[in-house]
Parts: sequence; structure tokens; C-alpha cells
Amino acid sequence: MDRKDNMSSKEAPVSIPTSAGQLGIRDRQERRLIRNPRVPYSDSHRDPVGFFRRHWEMLAQTGQNRTQAVIGIDGLVSQEPVTRTVLRTSVSDNVLEDILSNNLKSDLEVAVDISEFTGETHPDWFIYMAKNAPNRDKPAVPIEQMIAETEGGFRPITSPRERVLEVVNKGGSFIDSFAQEQIPQILSLWQKAFGWTENEVVAFRDKLEADKQKPISKRDMWFSGVMMDGKIVTASMAECLPIRTLDGEDKKIWELTEWVAAPAYRDQHLMTATIDMLNAQVISGSREAENGTDPFIYAEVNHHTHAERVAHGAGLIIPERHIKGTIVNQILVKNVSVGNGDPGMPLRDFHFVYLPKAEINTAYTPNQITIMLNQINTR
Repeated sequence: MDRKDNMSSKEAPVSIPTSAGQLGIRDRQERRLIRNPRVPYSDSHRDPVGFFRRHWEMLAQTGQNRTQAVIGIDGLVSQEPVTRTVLRTSVSDNVLEDILSNNLKSDLEVAVDISEFTGETHPDWFIYMAKNAPNRDKPAVPIEQMIAETEGGFRPITSPRERVLEVVNKGGSFIDSFAQEQIPQILSLWQKAFGWTENEVVAFRDKLEADKQKPISKRDMWFSGVMMDGKIVTASMAECLPIRTLDGEDKKIWELTEWVAAPAYRDQHLMTATIDMLNAQVISGSREAENGTDPFIYAEVNHHTHAERVAHGAGLIIPERHIKGTIVNQILVKNVSVGNGDPGMPLRDFHFVYLPKAEINTAYTPNQITIMLNQINTR
């Protein structure tokens, strides 16, 4: 049987590595337990503050008592304790104020008001609560240093449309999918950095192909890459997380993930342009699916490779850290491991970034998006 036949994903279902995750409580790689609840913690509850506190304390306790099957480098499976428990959800202003004013504050990693995307007239806080085990609680770089190194960020001097056209003028081309014979190229990018297997890349490609046959409103995954010199040199993906707003409306928010550029093609703004194109796809699809509504787009970016610089270049920013008279770090401590040439794939700290509504309004007008999407090389 040749390589192409070996890559058939129809023999057995293979799950796709996911960053956004699914609704409910899920065991995740890197000894994590993550809960994405369908229903937000709104003031419609009789005791919203107490309701949230009880739920978070129960989840944290579950994480402390839970084990996961972990495959060691020797191939043997062992049961290892969960060392990171995360809750990602929307909460009301009252619930956030309670978190910030008492002993739950130390568990709050991220807080950003997404009401400008949900259309609500009151704050709708998208938050990460996290509890790490003592052996995972110390960041690889001091929090103060990470904040100092990213404070202020910078404004991109080139628009997404201009950057995309620059790549094309230099001989590059953009792709929103990849052929079966290109699977080894994607594997070479994602395996070392993120630990993907060949079967997972095959399953991802199958998912992309299936999504193309769906109505835009049903799509929950996008891909963006750059080809240069006859090969794929950058790759990224977007996946949706369905949430319910505080007003009870179902929405899709989008996480950009799996950013990687081949070593010989880094520092050429190709990764930034790849994210520009990914943003354009997600925004265009969301506007079509939701009557012109712009999506909330976010990412978790590795501080140790300074991926926030790529994010800033593409218009994504770290949310305001000064909230209600206190500091929210907007940093995920010892989140996941990333290869990038480091032995042992150590656990890394990540910044939370998002694409502001003002940036979308300025840089992703319908005309600009049309020009950008026309640069995608359809096969």
C-alpha cells in the first residue's frame, strides 16, 4: 500500500488537537482539565456571585482529585495527576467585581469585555479562571517581566491588505487548504512545534474539506498558510468556541492557533500575513453567517518566542490590564508545552490577545477583505 493509501482517515476516527476545546468538562493534553460551560454566569441567577463561586470551587476540587492517562517516552501508560484546571466562560459585572475583591482574584488569569461584539449594552466579561498545582504554579519568566516586555505593544504600520499583497509580490501565495500530497509539509511544521501526528493532520485536512461543503454558518474551522519556493512555509488555523451571551444569545467566538513558520522563513512578516489572511476568512465568514456581525477573535501566544509581536503586527492586542482598580495579568501561566527547538518541550507562559472592534472596522472593510481573499490560491 502506498503512502497516499496509508493516509486514509476513514479506517478509524482520529480526533483533531484543539485549543478552543468543546463545551463541557474535558481532559486535555498537558495534564489539564478545562471546562467551557454553555450557560454564562449572568445576573439572571438568584445568587449569581454565590452560584459562580460554588461552581469554580467544585471544578478546582475536581481537578485536584483527577488523574489522566499519560504516555511516557518509553511508550508505557501511567496515571498522572491533573496539574492545571481552567474555566473559560462569560460572567456579569457583578460576578467579576466579586472575583476581583476577594480570594478568587489570584485565580483570574484573563478578563476582557466582549460586549462590543455581542451587542449588549452592559459589560459581558469573557474570563479564564485557572488553578495550577504547586509544581506548576511558578511562571517560567516572572510575571512582572512579561508585563514590562509587552506593555504598550505597538501599532502595525502596514495594513493587512498591503502586507498580503507584499507577500504575493515577492512570489508567495496564500492557501486556505492543502492537498493530500502536502500533508507531510504540514506535519513537518506542526509535529515539532505542537506534537501533531500524521493521522491528526490527515483528520484535520478531512475536516477542512468537509467544512467547505457546509453553509458558512456551520463552519467551525479555518486554515491559512503561505507557500513560497514551491512549499508550505507557514501554517495557522482558527477554531470556534460556541458560547451564550449574558442576554441568552448563542454566538461563536474564534481562537487563532497553531501558528508556525519554517525556520528559514521567519522574520519576513510571512507569519503576520498568514494571520491577516486567517482573520479575513473568519471575519468574512462571520459577517455572512450572522448578518454582518463582526466576530470576537482571540489567541493565546507564547511569550518565550515573543509570538505577541506577530500578534501585534496583525492588529491583535493584549486586553487592558487595569480593570476596576486592580491588575489582571492577561497571562496563562505554564499553559502548554511548545517545541520550537527547546529540549523536552517545556511548559510555557502565554499572553492572551484579541482583535479589537476598532481594528476590524479599519483594517477589514468588505472591500479590503475581498482584495485579500482574492489572493488565495485555489487548487
